[in-house]
Amino acid sequence: GPADAKRAVMLPPGHFLLVKAPCRFRACFVIDDKVVSLANSLHESSGIFFALLPPVPVPEKHKEAKLIISVFGSEKLERRISPVMILAEDVKEFKLSYGRDELRRDKRNFLQANGRGGLIWMPVEPNELRSRYDAVLLGNLNPDYPVNRHIMLRRFRMWAVHHARIQEFTIDCLKEFHIADNGGGVWEYELPVGNGMFVEIRVKQEILYDENAVMLTLVRSSCEGKGHRLCDNTPVKIIVRPDVEDRSFHEETKASMGPERYWPGLIKASDHGFEFHAASDRILSVTGSRGRFRRAEEWTYMIWQEKEASRGLEPNSDLFSPGYFTVSLAGGEALYIAGQMLTSPDAPKIPPAMVSEAAFAKRRDTSVEDTMLTALSQFVVKRGDLKTVIAGYPWFLDWGRDTLIAVRGLIAAPEFRDHVKAILLQFASYADRGTIPNMIFGGNADNRDTSDAQLWLFTACSDLCRAEGGFSFLEQQVRNGKTLLETLISLAEGLIAGTPNGIAVDPESMLVFSPSHFTWMDTNYPAGTPRQGYPIEIQALWFAALRFLAEAVGGAAGEEWRKRSVQVAASISKYYVLKGRDYLSDCLHCNPGVPASKAVPDDHLRPNQLYALTLGAFRDHRRSMLILDACSKLLIPGAIRSLADQKTDYALAIYSSSGVLLNDPVHPYWGRYEGDEDTRRKPAYHNGTAWTWQFPAYCEAYYMIYGKAGCRTARSLLSSCSLIMNDGCISQLAEILDGDYPHIQRGCGAQAWGISEYYRVWKLLHE
Repeated sequence: GPADAKRAVMLPPGHFLLVKAPCRFRACFVIDDKVVSLANSLHESSGIFFALLPPVPVPEKHKEAKLIISVFGSEKLERRISPVMILAEDVKEFKLSYGRDELRRDKRNFLQANGRGGLIWMPVEPNELRSRYDAVLLGNLNPDYPVNRHIMLRRFRMWAVHHARIQEFTIDCLKEFHIADNGGGVWEYELPVGNGMFVEIRVKQEILYDENAVMLTLVRSSCEGKGHRLCDNTPVKIIVRPDVEDRSFHEETKASMGPERYWPGLIKASDHGFEFHAASDRILSVTGSRGRFRRAEEWTYMIWQEKEASRGLEPNSDLFSPGYFTVSLAGGEALYIAGQMLTSPDAPKIPPAMVSEAAFAKRRDTSVEDTMLTALSQFVVKRGDLKTVIAGYPWFLDWGRDTLIAVRGLIAAPEFRDHVKAILLQFASYADRGTIPNMIFGGNADNRDTSDAQLWLFTACSDLCRAEGGFSFLEQQVRNGKTLLETLISLAEGLIAGTPNGIAVDPESMLVFSPSHFTWMDTNYPAGTPRQGYPIEIQALWFAALRFLAEAVGGAAGEEWRKRSVQVAASISKYYVLKGRDYLSDCLHCNPGVPASKAVPDDHLRPNQLYALTLGAFRDHRRSMLILDACSKLLIPGAIRSLADQKTDYALAIYSSSGVLLNDPVHPYWGRYEGDEDTRRKPAYHNGTAWTWQFPAYCEAYYMIYGKAGCRTARSLLSSCSLIMNDGCISQLAEILDGDYPHIQRGCGAQAWGISEYYRVWKLLHE
């Protein structure tokens, strides 16, 4: 219908395409510039005009098509073109290599993490810097737990010199980029060196596990008799210039603010490289294996970073280079450069190391499962002697809810279960009076303003026990001196008693009251989605937690927990079913102390209600089918809108800090996530912006409701995630996309709970 014009509607195999409009129209379905079906609208007795287009052949890969609608209104003829994504049955592998034309057409990032919170995060296009977070090395300088990353080594620029011809390593010379089989990224160049001759040079950049160190390798390939290739015994001069900074990854460098005066004095150079002594506990060491380092200072000013510009932030930054490496390479010869961030002058340095020919080989296994497991592994990092999950790269640390949602996917992979147990024990150790941390900032776990993180802990423990076929894990000791089961019971009892920060259980309905800003929809200043009251997903999670306790505790005590779960399910059916709507209320709004019976239900169509279906809290099968159908209006390829593009009876007014109304309260949908944070991005963040992490829940619910007959459709819909993973950050899922077409990727480029939920539901649908 008209509300779908701003989204790419997905068409799974075997499905008809139903088109509706309030007036007469003609629908023309175009695939590959060919008309495949044409229909004039029919008139329903209700006054609506409709057309039903038959199924189209199923493509091997997802394919974008166009629906051209000619609308015959009362005044004039209007033509509208709407995108349609024709889905394949499934996806069998992911792209992990890209040619020059693909890289020119679409912008991609390469990610590799070191298992302790540090990473490479850089554009695949040579020399590009699109964001303040793009760098060869974002180091985590704390050896015990993740903290804000620090950037000292930003990029390497490279040139080939032969007979006075200087050729920079650019995208025009790049033949291919691929992910290496043993990790790291490989750039394969074909560089012109004059007189119609070329040299082939392979460049690999990789981060070392558990080290704030990266290795750059350049290998000149042997010509092996290839035409127009410079002879192996004719050397080519290679120049490598590192660009450095000294800043938190959330900031930018301004040369005129001091660095231009004092950074050169912090450089200690030798023939083999240099050290940048920014502070006694922060030293960058860059060392080459051969050739010579030449001191030659250079500043690059006003580097424009387009992603910061789109966020309404300072887009310009400056870079300093203390000099360059120079070496002559014959065919088959290599240069190795090690870049390392040290926390003391006496810290051991990692020498530039030789890598084997196999280190450049492409990833052999590009299957869906292997690629997702490799992607998932990037987020698991150490925290003390246990584990945690980085919520997303490049800027997040470890959050409570994000981590405990992400471990559900890790549980689905047996090889990660030891990590999962360490993570669950880690977060359970923070339990206190019904709360666990909302986020952990370094060593500080005081931020407990969350009503869902502790409930996701129950769900994760339930998933693990189900995967292991018993409750033995709950007998493990937590650092608080209790068993895990005792800790979970104390969390539930703390919620019922009421937490110090205002979470409470309504004794009349057994529903959980959540203060404003405590759910995953937690934008604040301004509050984009306050949701103070009784949010639907909190009740679904609470139901699942109570049911799990009933099973784990057993006996008479377990029966008491079961009775509470039954009461929660009954209250959901009583208070969340909306009159005249085919979906559940997203939140019963009220002030603290008001029972659910007196709260005001909103009519906002959001995906949060899907958890009432997937967690078993709402079991009216007929109405569940209607809920699923309503939520289908939120779908885009690989993600799901956080709010429907439709008018509402319950107004959602968003005001700036100065009291200016920022949105239309009765049509709060916001289709693009860009611009100033407080006046544009926050109002959009949970009010139309599409999220990847909740999208698999729709596919899971579809399978649960329609069973084996719906598995084909659920798989096909879920496989649309591949469109995001083959774009943006390679083999990762972005945090969010614009709700409006063309659904540009926004926010965090690689999100843990997105890829984790994709894997968990993929596993469910393929078992």
